[in-house]
Amino acid sequence: MSILSHFDPIKVTVFAPDGSVRAEPLVVISDKEIITEDVSIHVEPGDEVRRLLPNGRDEVFEVYDVVFSDGLGPIPPVYTLKVRRKGALPHRVPQSISVSGPNSRVTIGHDSSVNISHQGDVIQQASEAISAQVDDAADRDRLLIALADLKAAQDPASKANAYQRLVSSAANHMTVLAPFLPALTQLLG
Repeated sequence: MSILSHFDPIKVTVFAPDGSVRAEPLVVISDKEIITEDVSIHVEPGDEVRRLLPNGRDEVFEVYDVVFSDGLGPIPPVYTLKVRRKGALPHRVPQSISVSGPNSRVTIGHDSSVNISHQGDVIQQASEAISAQVDDAADRDRLLIALADLKAAQDPASKANAYQRLVSSAANHMTVLAPFLPALTQLLG
């Protein structure tokens, strides 16, 4: 004999605090309790139970206690979830997002930051680009010396002076040096 057969059971989703789905059992919901005959599920205090409402929103309950009751005769065992109603919230579809790779990040909302990532020695990479792409020997030497000065600079004032010399020397070769400027600017701070 099923207790749920006397009612109109509905399917709910049980979410763990980390957002993962623990179970989707058939239940009967009363004011402060949710009852299910699916005793194979795993539910803990702090979990969230959601049921989809006809208006497309989720009615959300927070579990604060889980009580197991053995069956008696024809009555099957049940879990009784003691819950607090949290309200009706936008429908939550379970999802998983993976972010990987060097310098990866997730932005929610507006973000006006600049994400700069260079692997290895940026001065060495800039030197190699200058050597390979600047044909004029005098310009190439001037740029390489300015880069070497920037690398050797110890205090902020000498770094700023070396950076200014580098940028002014690169006026005719900005397309070569432009990819490295954000990372080189980071060396100033």
